[in-house]
Amino acid sequence: MQCKPPDMRFYGELKELNIQFLSLIVEYRRPWQEPVLGLDAGSAAALCRLSASELDFIATAPGLLAGFTQLPPQPSVFEASIDLDQLDAKWLSSARHYCIGIMTYLWQLARRDQLVAALCVGPASRRISHFAELSFGDIQGCADRAIAQLNARFGDHPTFWPDLIRAARSQDAEFRDLSRLAIIPLTLAEHRLQEYGRPGARAVERIGATQ
Repeated sequence: MQCKPPDMRFYGELKELNIQFLSLIVEYRRPWQEPVLGLDAGSAAALCRLSASELDFIATAPGLLAGFTQLPPQPSVFEASIDLDQLDAKWLSSARHYCIGIMTYLWQLARRDQLVAALCVGPASRRISHFAELSFGDIQGCADRAIAQLNARFGDHPTFWPDLIRAARSQDAEFRDLSRLAIIPLTLAEHRLQEYGRPGARAVERIGATQ
């Protein structure tokens, strides 16, 4: 079966969701000695030092920069990405609205075009199909626990986020393009990582070596 490319509006929608996610990282009011939404402390601090145009560059990666430890978010044995009790109400409100927005977007996309949905969340068809079966009420109902499971996709990959941040400041057009496109092979491999559990350092290094 031949796959048609996504509507160009899709990339604009992705960019909007990515910008909002980067804003949550930048506005996270905690000491920078700890990870932020699954992103290591050094990368999170580096994002805060970028200009608006540099953050805009990162947001144009052709895939979602945000993800969840489970999709759709469920009560989980996974450790939450953040301690909600330690965060201010304004940030939590923004994060809740973001989670509802991104889950609604994925829910609609999974119903309309599962091939394009796979570009956002990885090609595990059972996960996409299960998400498409939710009701809008289900999405509202899991919004709070979604905040605790919200994280930066590929935050444990050794080079993905550091390369994106360096590329945002770089004048090397080839490096800039490659750093953004790296999300595509990682997305294609993501279902394998989830099948065998979250990857350790050696697993993600093997994936990085194939790019």
